[in-house]
Amino acid sequence: MTIYQFISDVSNSIQAINKDDRVSDRYIYSLAKNYTSYILSQRPLRDVFRDSSIFTEVTCVEMHRIRADKCEIAEFRKCDKIMRTTCKLPDIFNSSIGPIVISVSNITGETEYQRLRTLADFKTQQKRKFQNATNYFYLANGYLYVVGSTPEIVSVNALFTDKLEAESFTECGDKVDACATPYDFDIVIPNKYISTVKDQVVQHITKTYKAIPPDENSDLDSNQKMGPGMRSK
Repeated sequence: MTIYQFISDVSNSIQAINKDDRVSDRYIYSLAKNYTSYILSQRPLRDVFRDSSIFTEVTCVEMHRIRADKCEIAEFRKCDKIMRTTCKLPDIFNSSIGPIVISVSNITGETEYQRLRTLADFKTQQKRKFQNATNYFYLANGYLYVVGSTPEIVSVNALFTDKLEAESFTECGDKVDACATPYDFDIVIPNKYISTVKDQVVQHITKTYKAIPPDENSDLDSNQKMGPGMRSK
């Protein structure tokens, strides 16, 4: 289902409840992402991984080497090799155990980096007498770090919140059409939860509408009454 189709379904449901009410596409989409984020943080990951179509692989993410003594993550400052993405990654949905990432690998796919879920795991690994020669990736403050290796470009397969933003992030290969809008892309919600998210968005908007006190501006739609950030597209 595209974002446009999702928004259209929600708008039609709202119109059925109140024909005079109009809500902006942007506000509906924002609510959809918020409710999806909440559900994903509460539900088992197996429900997410069953729907591979919602994941996006960004195949060309630029990295640069950083000095150990300048690394923002104190636990990595004793490492010889630390790489960090040049720019912050597009937003990724989180589960109860952190960002939902399937894999991070070098550009050829020959090397896949092991995920560090917590810095405590890394400290434990470093204390072991016989350490495995493992290269790790870690996400912090919007950046991707790779420790123990020096890839200049990596591929990231993750549950990005917005497919347009994710596909536009690549540094090489085919670029996204400059005229494309987020609404042309599939909405990032597991199929199992689309109806639930849709219902929650409709309920949220209708409750907000009912909570608006009557005023003398009867010719204004709810976007204008609700204030900035909810104006129609």
